[in-house]
Amino acid sequence: MKKQFLFGIIAVLMSAFIGACVYMVFFKKADTLAPVKEDDDTVGTFKLEEFSDDIEWYVENEYFPKEDVPGPLGFIDSPQTAKEMAEIVFLKVYGEKTVQNRKPFSVSFDEENQVYLIQGTLPDNIQGGIPEVLIRKSDGKVIAVWNYK
Repeated sequence: MKKQFLFGIIAVLMSAFIGACVYMVFFKKADTLAPVKEDDDTVGTFKLEEFSDDIEWYVENEYFPKEDVPGPLGFIDSPQTAKEMAEIVFLKVYGEKTVQNRKPFSVSFDEENQVYLIQGTLPDNIQGGIPEVLIRKSDGKVIAVWNYK
């Protein structure tokens, strides 16, 4: 009886571990998101094609105030510059209060397409979404900006 109970516990733990691994592989948008320390230049990775729906929404949404989106912003030479450029975009689109409440920003980079993904964070005590922006490294063109809830 003890052996069966022990095997049952091990099976449950293994199932939970495998389930978590499957979730991480198939359902997370970004492979590795950067830590969200304000002074941290660590960069995560992502694949641009994982954001095709967001890009399509941005391009096709006639109600999104694209005239408020600045750009191109110029060559993005570092993750810190990407954060600074993202903040400029977020301020124009969402306003000062929203941007200040969504810091710090995390930065991820798609090496193949040379595009930065900059995401805000949502504090526990605030409802709403987080601003996200895709910016091309070579010229700072904003590919898409949206608010993820």
